[in-house]
Amino acid sequence: MSKSSEMEAYLHTLQPTRSTAMAQGKCVSCGGDASEFKDDISAKEYTISGLCQECQDEAFAPYDEEEEDPCNEQDWRADR
Repeated sequence: MSKSSEMEAYLHTLQPTRSTAMAQGKCVSCGGDASEFKDDISAKEYTISGLCQECQDEAFAPYDEEEEDPCNEQDWRADR
C-alpha cells in the first residue's frame, strides 16, 4: 500500500532527502543500498522509515543490559 500524495508531500517537508533517497533505493540513514531485505516485514518497514536492512537491524536490535543505556534518566539529568 502506498502513501497518499498529501502524506508524501508532508513527509518531504520534514525530511526532503527521504523522498529522494527512497526514489533511488537508498537508505535515508546511511545512504547505502536498500534493495535487499531479509523478509517482507523488513521491506515494509523500508516504506515507512526509509531504513536499509542493516540500519533496521541496528535500530531495532534487542536491548543489551550489559551496554550503557543511552536513555538513562540519570545521565541526561546530570547535564542540566
